[in-house]
Parts: sequence; structure tokens; C-alpha cells
Amino acid sequence: MQNPSERRRRSLAIGLIASLGLLSFLVLWIQNFSFKERSYQATVIFSNAGGITPGTKVFYRGAEVGRVLSVNLQPQLEEVAVEVEILSAEQLIPTHSIFEAIQSGMSGETSIHITPLESLPSQKAIAKPLAPNCNPKIIICNGSRLQGQEPTDMAETIRSFESMSDFFEDPEALSKFRAIAQKAATSLAEITVLLKKINQIDLINNLD
Repeated sequence: MQNPSERRRRSLAIGLIASLGLLSFLVLWIQNFSFKERSYQATVIFSNAGGITPGTKVFYRGAEVGRVLSVNLQPQLEEVAVEVEILSAEQLIPTHSIFEAIQSGMSGETSIHITPLESLPSQKAIAKPLAPNCNPKIIICNGSRLQGQEPTDMAETIRSFESMSDFFEDPEALSKFRAIAQKAATSLAEITVLLKKINQIDLINNLD
């Protein structure tokens, strides 16, 4: 039989091992939870702000993923640095993407839209945006600096389409357009015939 002191030591050892195991589990769980909840930031450079302000929404594939934190004018470089926050560190965005500011024609509200131009490899093989070994050539990492496209005014685009529609609804304008198109087609046909003749002359000269 074990004496009381041996049983007490064994109980203490078991309790210590269990406590260490529980503590390790809690530390890992907290780290994993905090990592998932953390956001990351990047800077997008535009030639002009185009209505972008702090709080402007950021969309990726049409889903809201973040917001604008600040808009900083850089006169010496003639550009605007827009700092954006992606709300989840789990959100991976390819570096090779289009970043554009789009102004809605209905509300006039501006938002930043990110459109990927390539697919990412397996996410298991990619270091996350907050990881020390994050590769900015593959995904947007915390602190990445990216080039944005010229802001798009949807209202102006709609007006352009409306102007084109009005143009083609005008019989006189449509008649002039058809005449110009017919002349262009005739000229193209004449040029084609001329090129064929030149090729034939070159062929005869080569035979001689």
C-alpha cells in the first residue's frame, strides 16, 4: 500500500500536468481567436480621391470586407494615399487585382471595389496577411502598398449611354452615321483591292 505522502505527491503531479495541459489549450485558443478577429491594413494609391472619405466601404467580389480609415493627399507626388482596413485577417486577397473607386449613379456614394485577376493557390499553403512570412507578391499583406485605378463615375457612364441612345434615335443623325459607315466600308474595300494588286505586282517581279 502507498503511504499518504506518496498518494499526495502523485495527486499533485497529476493535478500539475492537468493544469499545464489546460493552460496550454487556453493559450492556443486565445491566440487563434484573437488572430481570427484581427484586421489588417493596406494603402491604395489613386490619382485623385474621387469622393473617397474615411468610412467609405470596401468590397471584394461584391461582398463588403472593409472600410477606408484615412485619405491623405500627397501633393509632391500628385497622388492620394487611401488607407483601407480589411476587417478579417482570414480574408485573403490576391495582390494581382484591380482596385477601383466607383461612384454610384443613384446615391452618389463612392465605394472601393476589388476584383481579383487570378486565383489563389491552396489557402493551406499561403501565409496569412498578419504572418511574418506573408508574401506580398501573392496576397495583400498588412502594410501592402497598391496602385488603384481612376475613379469611375457611374452617373457619367449612364449619361454617356443615354447620349448614344438619343443619337441613334435621331433619324437624321442615324442617316449620317450610316453614310459615314458605308463610305468607310467602301474605302476599306478599295484599300483591300489595292493591296492585292500590289501583292500581285511583287509576285510578278519576284518571278522575273
